[in-house]
Amino acid sequence: MHTLHFGVINANSPREACVAVDAELDSWGDENNWRSIGGCVSDKDETYIHDSDACFYPENNSNTIEKLNAWVTSWIDPCKHNDKKILELMNKAVNGKKLNFHDWYSIENFAKYKSEANNRVSLNILKDDYYTGIYDKNGVTQFTEFTGKGTKKYVVFIDMHS
Repeated sequence: MHTLHFGVINANSPREACVAVDAELDSWGDENNWRSIGGCVSDKDETYIHDSDACFYPENNSNTIEKLNAWVTSWIDPCKHNDKKILELMNKAVNGKKLNFHDWYSIENFAKYKSEANNRVSLNILKDDYYTGIYDKNGVTQFTEFTGKGTKKYVVFIDMHS
């Protein structure tokens, strides 16, 4: 299974950003849990392909910070279109109405996503963390220890295979 984790880092070039993130993850994983660095998008929407064989790299639907913000925001509330339905189910439960397994499962997933997102409604990929350091989950990790070591900020695509 492939997941996408973004690493945000300051660097002097896109290649430097990709190499630095890859080096930071060097001791993470094993032969059954490996990664590819697909490329990056700069804070000025410049794209760089580092490994075109990766499952995730900057392309038409992921080549600007605005598009990446929309992508990561969809992770924190994948049930957004179901909010009204879920609230109706919770009201049924509170009012003593019987719910089936699917109803409870829907409420459970809604609660899980809401708690993981910490009630956020959006993410700013250049500033926010989401599942920081948990590279085999869709998430965003700010590599702040590199702050000041480059003139641009880059969002690096980490294609995790586990």
